[in-house]
Amino acid sequence: SNLNLGEPIYSMDTSQNYHVCAMESRRIQVIDASRAEYVQDVGRVAEEFDDEEEYAHKQRVSAICFNPSNHYQCVTAGWDRAVYLWDIRMEPEKAVVRTFKGPKVCGDGVDVLGDKCITASLSIDNALQMW
Repeated sequence: SNLNLGEPIYSMDTSQNYHVCAMESRRIQVIDASRAEYVQDVGRVAEEFDDEEEYAHKQRVSAICFNPSNHYQCVTAGWDRAVYLWDIRMEPEKAVVRTFKGPKVCGDGVDVLGDKCITASLSIDNALQMW
């Protein structure tokens, strides 16, 4: 089945029950996989230069993946040098579980392995990092 989300998707991943989509607007959308229905957004959308907004991507989100050990958690990363661990069961404003600052992820450069988050950064130094 098809679902019109109203804007392009930059990255997505699928767990047992959900799809998570990193949208062009920097929103993170949760979709029920079996019903192909929108569930909710996770987090907020920040203005690009809003230093006050702590739990929202300020630039393009280029990578998203589920935690294979917890199908309700996903990790996002992007151009704003921020990596967020989200719990999609939580209310959007309270969904951030953990934040990492540093890597500028420009492709599909985020993964979860055990209790570590691995990022591939657009950088010569420390291009591959484990958090």
